[in-house]
Amino acid sequence: MLKTTSVYTDVLIHLLLILGNVEGWTYHWKDNETMTWNETRKWCLTEYTDIVMVHNENVTYFLKNNLKEKSSSPYYWIGLRKIKETWTWAANGQSVNYENWAPNEPNNNKADENCVELYTSTNNKGKWNDDSCKNKKHPVCHKGKKLEMKDALLVQLV
Repeated sequence: MLKTTSVYTDVLIHLLLILGNVEGWTYHWKDNETMTWNETRKWCLTEYTDIVMVHNENVTYFLKNNLKEKSSSPYYWIGLRKIKETWTWAANGQSVNYENWAPNEPNNNKADENCVELYTSTNNKGKWNDDSCKNKKHPVCHKGKKLEMKDALLVQLV
């Protein structure tokens, strides 16, 4: 039999704590250094988990409110790249389903714009632009949080 009074309340509190975490990721960036997209990915894989995935509004909101505002390039690389004409997240190989392109983007203006930067200018803050992967931008990485046993949800059976 399941104890439904305090255990039920404890379960709800534990669920809120787990879901309230910003999806278990921490974000890391460098405002004082620029890198190509490939250098950014390599650095992120070495130091953290991978180059950042901006796969929903929560991540967009966090980054646009925490990254340094810049009036012009270089902005910040994100982990979206065009592979075989499909925009794909480098970290998990999935095609993009959440999009936050700036107006008239992606435009492949220079015919080799296969990587994506995140604007932090006032007019397009948090919006995406396709650009050449060879250009240097500021790196943004994410790091996954390991779920420890102490964080696991426990239900008391009586």
